[in-house]
Amino acid sequence: MIRKADIFVICFILAATLLATGTAEFFKTDGHTVNITINNELYGSYSLFENREIELVTDSGRNSVVIENGKVYMASADCRDEICVNHSKISKIGDTIVCLPHKVVVEIK
Repeated sequence: MIRKADIFVICFILAATLLATGTAEFFKTDGHTVNITINNELYGSYSLFENREIELVTDSGRNSVVIENGKVYMASADCRDEICVNHSKISKIGDTIVCLPHKVVVEIK
């Protein structure tokens, strides 16, 4: 049986977890560069302050990464699920967009 003390402990742990996650997101700072890696090898490093479109062509497929107004997003990909294309724009240090089928990682530094 669950007692009142058990419910209190569970609620306390959930509240502490939410607070820690929210605080970490709040204090993230804007990045200055975006690193693109393909198959764990650095493809390129680009400034977030220079708008551009980067076409990535690999043996696995094609991706199009766009840097626009200090944010980065995956404009297109020819993979089946297109999860990377549906990902929101990123701009904070540590944010990533990953295309697993093409082994592409876009990360803000």
